[in-house]
Amino acid sequence: MTGIIELPYHYFGSRVLNLDDPMMHGTDIKVLQHLLNMLPGNIIPEKLITDGIYDTKTRNAVNAFKKHFNLKINGQVDYPTYYALGHRAGKYALNQPVFSSRALAPGAQGDDVLVLQQRMSSLAKTCLCHTPNSHYTPETAQAVQRFQEDFNHLTPNGFAGPGMFEELIIQSPMGGRTLAQGLHGYDIYWLQYYLYQLGFYNHPLTGYFDSKTVEAVKDFQRAAEIPSDGVVGPETFLALGTTMAYPAIGYTYRVNNDDSLIKVAALFAKKPEDIASFNNISPASKLTAGSLIAIPAPLTFHRAHKGMTITDLSALYGINQDRLHAANWHLPGKYLQPDQLVVLPGYLEDFRGDIVYLNQTPSGQELKTINLMNCTVKICDLIKDVDENRLFLNKDQNIASFFVNNGDSLVSYDFKCGKKEWIKLPYSARGTELDWAHNGNKIVVDDGLIIDPKSGNLLLSFKGSKYRWLKDGETLMFYENNTTLKQRNIVTGEENELFSLFQDSLWFYNVSPDDSKLVIIAFMPPGHVTVTYVYDLNTKELKEIGMNDFAEQWFNKSNRLLLQKRELFGDYKCFYYNRINLVDPDGAQQSQELVAKGVELGVNSIAIDDLSFIFIMFNPNAFYPIKPRMRDLYIKKVGSHLVTQLTWGEMVYSPAYHR
Repeated sequence: MTGIIELPYHYFGSRVLNLDDPMMHGTDIKVLQHLLNMLPGNIIPEKLITDGIYDTKTRNAVNAFKKHFNLKINGQVDYPTYYALGHRAGKYALNQPVFSSRALAPGAQGDDVLVLQQRMSSLAKTCLCHTPNSHYTPETAQAVQRFQEDFNHLTPNGFAGPGMFEELIIQSPMGGRTLAQGLHGYDIYWLQYYLYQLGFYNHPLTGYFDSKTVEAVKDFQRAAEIPSDGVVGPETFLALGTTMAYPAIGYTYRVNNDDSLIKVAALFAKKPEDIASFNNISPASKLTAGSLIAIPAPLTFHRAHKGMTITDLSALYGINQDRLHAANWHLPGKYLQPDQLVVLPGYLEDFRGDIVYLNQTPSGQELKTINLMNCTVKICDLIKDVDENRLFLNKDQNIASFFVNNGDSLVSYDFKCGKKEWIKLPYSARGTELDWAHNGNKIVVDDGLIIDPKSGNLLLSFKGSKYRWLKDGETLMFYENNTTLKQRNIVTGEENELFSLFQDSLWFYNVSPDDSKLVIIAFMPPGHVTVTYVYDLNTKELKEIGMNDFAEQWFNKSNRLLLQKRELFGDYKCFYYNRINLVDPDGAQQSQELVAKGVELGVNSIAIDDLSFIFIMFNPNAFYPIKPRMRDLYIKKVGSHLVTQLTWGEMVYSPAYHR
């Protein structure tokens, strides 16, 4: 059979597939080929063309799959094979509707609705905000619509039917059945990968639900504070999908059949000895097909947009398509979901400047710097008992300060001379907030204590909180309470009110570089939603510019802002995605820079030249109390689709540009 053909529609699991004359073809075979291509070379030796035709290569791949999972090798995709692919059909459907066999809409009920919800909830880019319950709820329709919006070939109407079913089976590897010890198959392979990504499983990915997998599932369930029975059902699917990072973090390369350390190093333009050292293996080690190895930073990724393919990226960056596919083995299907990060092997951007951050280790907090021009990393100091993993830069950005010993003392590190100074704070101070005066001769800490940063002597004190210096070195702005912002001249003692928000509770604010504006974020009752204001210090105008922002940063040379917005969905306000947007002082969005489930935009996160910004990404823990496996540092040029990972496997806190 040659040429381009229109594939007839067959829902997945509707028929037994085998090599025939003429050859069978259809949408179900295309789904099958996509699934088989997602497995490693030690299971499926040769990648398939996803043309929907059941040819000899497809039969051979099916037999290889069946051999690995100890199924009868007959060249057929029969019902036991569908079951091992994570799809219940035939006798395994237990007289219930087979998933994808009928269209689903709000009000529908049944086992296929449960499968739809489980696949939606276990998806890393999940938008389902409740435990799967077999009822096609409004929240289910919303999640379906959001999934459909990611693909040009799907109609975003909230109804699940042909096209959407096939894309979901390809994109979401789990949820077609309850998983428990003794089972094996495609979905269990990806369960093990999810648990590996979350830090609960550190064994070969086999696709067999053995005792090690049981313990990993139980450990995850205990950490998520859900019933720890070792069985993966509706509640565990939701917890897995919700706590997986999106876009994915902690990139690993999956070894192919013909790979060597030298070949992998060449793919990523790294030294073989660096990869070996990073993975604690010998440079002479023979790599095992299907194993995962970490590639040390820096790594560059492209942030995908709707409708983009690997082929598009190959043409855009001049990287061989096979190399891109090999590096991005974990990305399913033809079309990339928006905001996925696609690794570009061997591709690096140029950056300038220096970054400082804290890296939490079992021994204490490392104060580390990165020179962006040559990607060199330096450990400046190891400090124990740093409070809240926060550092505060002076206005010249060459001294980093942090509280230690429960706010009892302040440590300052001078990057110019490489020296550390330690001062004990006045007896009444328990520092958690700090702001340096622009001339560097005083600092203000909690409760209005103005202190000499050299001696620690108390210069002045008055009541308030959330202090910020203006450039004159005499004027302090502060909260008098949760609703009123004031300013005070510390020389004359003159004090005046800037504004009050009688219904909203002030959270935090920041002063623009030219001292002309404030950006303020306040909570609205009952406290789930925030309102963002810009206050003009010259005209005294207070203007609302947005809602649901939870972090902000002024640019250094203009009155533009980066705002980190939470996009809420569902009935439960804790479910959200973070969007980092570039806006003008009126709140008009100029660009959307990033979308992620777990991201943190810190203070001094914008480069001194305003061309790039830094941020942390991690597995989200606002939904379930899962401790992040890593908090790694990334950098992005403003307006670019490229994102560069600067650290791998670290616990980064409080990153900032420094001079």
